[in-house]
Amino acid sequence: MNTESYDLEKVYDQEIAPHMAAILEVCKRENLPMIAMFQYKSEVENDAFEFSTSAVIQDDKRPISDEINAVWSIFERINRKLQLRMTVRNAQRNSVEITEVHE
Repeated sequence: MNTESYDLEKVYDQEIAPHMAAILEVCKRENLPMIAMFQYKSEVENDAFEFSTSAVIQDDKRPISDEINAVWSIFERINRKLQLRMTVRNAQRNSVEITEVHE
């Protein structure tokens, strides 16, 4: 078990998020099912973690694999347990909507 806290939010924001935005754009356009989750912060002493989760699961006409459905079910359970803060950004990466849900 790892007992080290870390904060890689800046790394995620600067180096990963721009790529994820491009990936999500292609996946949405092509209706390509995908799921990605990044745990960019861990505060072991507080048992607190921060994640970024992205998913494209949108077309009822195309079958989704059992594996993607299983991972999606796990994400749904996690999101019900966690505080959720969702930020929607426009093409210029500006925040256009922030939604917070507390347990």
